[in-house]
Amino acid sequence: MSSHPKHPIKASTEPIEELRRFFESGTHGHKVAVVGDSNTAPLYGRPIADALDELDLAAVLRLEFPAGESHKNRETKQQLEDQLLRGRLGREDVLIAVGGGVVSDLTGFVAATYLRGIDWVAVPTTVLAQVDAAIGGKTGVNTPHGKNLIGAFHPPLAVFQHLPSLATLSPLELRNGLAECVKHAVIADVGLFEELEALGRSGTLLPNQALMARCAAVKVAVVDEDPREQGRRRTLNFGHTVGHGVEYASALSHGHAVAIGMLVEGTIAVEMGFWAAQDLDRLRGLLQAFGLPTAPTCRLEDAMPYLLVDKKNSQQDIHCVMPSRIGATHPFDGRWTCAVSFDSLREAWKARAPKPKQKPLSKRKPRAKTP
Repeated sequence: MSSHPKHPIKASTEPIEELRRFFESGTHGHKVAVVGDSNTAPLYGRPIADALDELDLAAVLRLEFPAGESHKNRETKQQLEDQLLRGRLGREDVLIAVGGGVVSDLTGFVAATYLRGIDWVAVPTTVLAQVDAAIGGKTGVNTPHGKNLIGAFHPPLAVFQHLPSLATLSPLELRNGLAECVKHAVIADVGLFEELEALGRSGTLLPNQALMARCAAVKVAVVDEDPREQGRRRTLNFGHTVGHGVEYASALSHGHAVAIGMLVEGTIAVEMGFWAAQDLDRLRGLLQAFGLPTAPTCRLEDAMPYLLVDKKNSQQDIHCVMPSRIGATHPFDGRWTCAVSFDSLREAWKARAPKPKQKPLSKRKPRAKTP
């Protein structure tokens, strides 16, 4: 097993052929395990495994687990590890994660700890995974205490973006990924933000290949500069401090929760004088154009237990990324985050909360005059 801090990323219209060429050289593993969830394994994992079966590999294992964020946990990880042990995979062998963010997070974490670390390859099949989750080597599982609290930094050998799969995604899944695209634009690329605004006006939710590549390039540049999140990589967590709390407290999908998180954290940035209100308005308008939520879907009291255990916190202080303008964030002397008071968080939450609808005044019938 070797270290691959700068893993190649290939946008592929024919991912099966790309993987066949990658493995037929014989330099990447004697055995391969193709891992997918109950959605992606039948659609994409099995054809990949069938193609690799034709190569001169010692074995091709097929591993599958139930789809959904609720299965990204230690129990599923143990089940996958037990199957690998029964299949006698060794340190020279390779895992292939075929699916969205849950699959790449979980498979990467298995690879990080199995036999103290083996190689893995990511084949992301969602917008979210192709521009964010499968890039950079952050792997992990959720616990009842919060998201991704158990994990490791373990970059893949390579990433093969499964472009044909994007056309099959539901509007909900496309919106999940677009939220991460918006986040990338806010923290690092104003031109990307403008392209996303144009996409929002177009009436479609499916980004083209060039837009996907520009989104992924933001993540790659940040991770290459700071692979273990000691500095600038923390900016990729914009919207995630609040977003993870909302996601857990209201069972919202990841991208939708991050959209809410960006607006709450952006409101804090405006109130603290770090960001212009008109930039926050542009952010809100773009999220609305994509059909993403713009108001908290739970009470702050329900989200607070998960906010307090967020990995970015320091000495019990909640820390958030502060945009300085669209396309840039405040560095804060290399910390890249700022401590936020509970009062600031409470006021921002209140500002973003949906306003109660006023009941229309009922028209009373005129009283009859008494003779």
